[in-house]
Amino acid sequence: MAKHNKKPKRKELEVEIKILWFKLRFKNIIEW
Repeated sequence: MAKHNKKPKRKELEVEIKILWFKLRFKNIIEW
């Protein structure tokens, strides 16, 4: 688990969003 003591940097936030988006796409592909 990532530590949430510091506020996430802009780049880190973008990376997390990309990972979440990729997981959603991957899940949709599997379900299809």
